[in-house]
Amino acid sequence: LSFPTLYDLVPPIPGSKEAITQLRRQGWRIVFVTVEVEGQWGRKFAWLKRHGFSPLVMNYIELSDKSLLSAEKGVLLDDRAETICNWSGTGFLFDQPWNQLSALGYNSARVRDWKNLIEVMNERYS
Repeated sequence: LSFPTLYDLVPPIPGSKEAITQLRRQGWRIVFVTVEVEGQWGRKFAWLKRHGFSPLVMNYIELSDKSLLSAEKGVLLDDRAETICNWSGTGFLFDQPWNQLSALGYNSARVRDWKNLIEVMNERYS
């Protein structure tokens, strides 16, 4: 993770940009939260801009540890089960090979992809 250009060539996950656009249209405030290591500050913000996610500085947070975040009304999407389990709001675990055996808490759910996230959020919050 300390390789400075690690994310430069990583493409967006299919459907992510469209899903974020749809959530914004539905009135959701999208805040990008990422863990950064020394020497990489700002690189993911630049990546988001380069790929057309239109992040605002006020909606972008870099941390060394996501457990520092807390928002009872917030919704968090992450691919790390530990991050979802420590979240005080509703958590959605983005299904990945490395989290298949992870158990989730009562206030969280697993989602297959961005389309499934939209479906689950519309069921819960419409």
